[in-house]
Amino acid sequence: MGGSIHDQSFAGGDDIVLMKYASNGTRLWTRLSGSENSDSGQAVALDGAGSVFLAGIARGDVNGEAFSGDPEASDMVIVQYSSDNSGALVWTKLLGVANYNELAFALALHNGTIYLAGSSDAPTLYGDALIGSADAVLV
Repeated sequence: MGGSIHDQSFAGGDDIVLMKYASNGTRLWTRLSGSENSDSGQAVALDGAGSVFLAGIARGDVNGEAFSGDPEASDMVIVQYSSDNSGALVWTKLLGVANYNELAFALALHNGTIYLAGSSDAPTLYGDALIGSADAVLV
């Protein structure tokens, strides 16, 4: 895709966009995460300290994290941004099985634990066997 938004450069394809606004409507920051392919954000949550967590779907390397395989497939992606007003990237994690689709749709935080819900069509995911053509997963 090329280009940028609010001084943040696109990685390519469709990127995940996260913006923070003050209560008066002033934009505080914009952050982009994505690969050279089409990626999408699906859920956002805040922890007790105000850190921002973003979950979505990636089809390539994101923020230096290696993608599992073929860009026709997808990985779950989770990204943490800092609780301060900088919105700095803290970490990124991709979860997936090479050449299969792992999709993240929901995100929840509780007592320091991150819960990621989605689906997978991989034959096995973290040791659990697939039951149907695509299964719901909770990571």
